[in-house]
Amino acid sequence: SIRVSDPAKSSDKYGQVFISYKVTSVNSRSVSVGTVTVVRRYNDFTWFHSVLSAQYPGVIMPPLPEKQTVGRFSNEFVESRRRGLEKYLKRIADHPELSTSEHFVTFLQTDDATLLKLKEDFKAAKPALSASAAKW
Repeated sequence: SIRVSDPAKSSDKYGQVFISYKVTSVNSRSVSVGTVTVVRRYNDFTWFHSVLSAQYPGVIMPPLPEKQTVGRFSNEFVESRRRGLEKYLKRIADHPELSTSEHFVTFLQTDDATLLKLKEDFKAAKPALSASAAKW
């Protein structure tokens, strides 16, 4: 099973405030050991969604909860997003193809530093729009 819990308000080194969530995987086919808990931000979920979409271009992806700029720290919104993120991960875990993705396993198990490196590598590998395509 997969749980998203314990939303916590934090700030990064630049003073940007965000909400982080504990993601706990227990005895899942995507988890190689009994129980694993990691901390993820919403932008980690959006990155993961992009990676999975690129890896499985023909598969209909479960939707992420919407991004919100106003009222994003209200208790109601944070709880609604937490439930949405949990539902998102459970739908991926139940999907016959998506659940076997190495990116899913990585998202559920890897530490923050490794995830940050993967995000940077993915960004660097993404092809940039050519100048002619950007003008179009």
